[in-house]
Amino acid sequence: MRYLYCWLTIFLFLPLIVQGQSFTKDKSLEVDLGLGYLDLLHLGMKYRLSQNSQIGMSYGGVLLTNTSRKQSTVTLEHLYHFGRKGSNTSLPLYYFSQKLSYVTDNRNATSTNLYYLTGSIGKSFYANGPFGVNLDIGLMVKLHDETVIDPTTPDEIHRPNYPPVFPAFRFQFFFDFK
Repeated sequence: MRYLYCWLTIFLFLPLIVQGQSFTKDKSLEVDLGLGYLDLLHLGMKYRLSQNSQIGMSYGGVLLTNTSRKQSTVTLEHLYHFGRKGSNTSLPLYYFSQKLSYVTDNRNATSTNLYYLTGSIGKSFYANGPFGVNLDIGLMVKLHDETVIDPTTPDEIHRPNYPPVFPAFRFQFFFDFK
C-alpha cells in the first residue's frame, strides 16, 4: 500500500514540477459528461492550471438494472496540451493525459478494489461557443488488485480476472466556463 501512495504522489505532482511553465491568469473550469473504459458513464470537471495544463477528477458508474452488481470509478487526471491552438480556445487541441483510477466492483459474493494508471493521447473538438468533444485512447496498467470473497458462499464462486494491461478509450462532451 505504501508503494501506491508513492505512485500517487509522483503521478499528481511530477507534471506540475517538471512542466516549468508560468501559471496563467486565464483560469477556467470545464465540466464534462462522458463514456469510456475505465471511466464508465462519468461526470467530471477540469481546472486550467497553466497555459497548457489542466487537472481534473471524475466519478463514474454503470447504470445496470441488475441489483447484484455495482461498479464505480473515481479518476484523478492531468492533461498536458500541445500542438496548434483552436480558433475558439487558447488551449492547444491535442493532449497527453495521465490518469489514476480507483475502481470498485461489487458482485453477489465478491468485492474488488482496483487501481489503474492510464496514459493516453487525445484531441479536443470545439464547437461554436463553449461546447466541445474530447476523444482519447491509451493504455491502462493495473497497479493494485484486491478481491474479497464472502467465505459463506459456495466454492464455485470464482475470483474476477482483470487484465494487467488493457486499452483505454474515452468520449466526452464538455462545457468550458471562461
